[in-house]
Amino acid sequence: MQHSKFDQTLALAGVYQAASLVKQLANQGKANNAQIESSIETLFRFDVNTVEEVYGSAADISHGLGILRQQLAERNSRDIDITKYVISLIMLEKKLSNQATMLDKISERLEKTQEKSELFSLSHDNTYAKIAEIYKDTISTLGPKIIVTGDQS
Repeated sequence: MQHSKFDQTLALAGVYQAASLVKQLANQGKANNAQIESSIETLFRFDVNTVEEVYGSAADISHGLGILRQQLAERNSRDIDITKYVISLIMLEKKLSNQATMLDKISERLEKTQEKSELFSLSHDNTYAKIAEIYKDTISTLGPKIIVTGDQS
C-alpha cells in the first residue's frame, strides 16, 4: 500500500513522539500526560481508514511533529538518544512486520486489554501493566533490545 508523504510524516512523527516521551520519562521521571495518552491510544485504534485517524488528528501528534522537525532541521539541537530510539524502533518494526502469527497474537491481546480498560482509563497502571506484559511476551523476543538510558531513580 502506498502512503502519501503526509501519511509517512505523521507515522514518523508518531515514532519520534514515543521516543521523546520515553527519553523524558527515563531522565525526568515524568512526561506530558496528554501526549502519553495520545500515544497509548494508538495501540487501540484497530479500524481506522487513514494514518491521521490512528493518532486522532494531526494536533494529537504535534509534539512528535515538533521533535521530528527539530531533528531534521536544526543541526545543533539534534538529540542523538531520540535518534537511536527511533532507529531501533524502526528496525524492530521491520522484524515484527514479518511475524504474522505474532502480530495476530498482539492484536488479540490488545483487544482484550481494551475491553478491560473500559473499567479503568487507558492511563491506568493496570493498562500499562497489560501493555508491558504483551510487549514482554512478544516483541521483546525479537531483539535486539532497545537500551533506554536515563536516571535509574
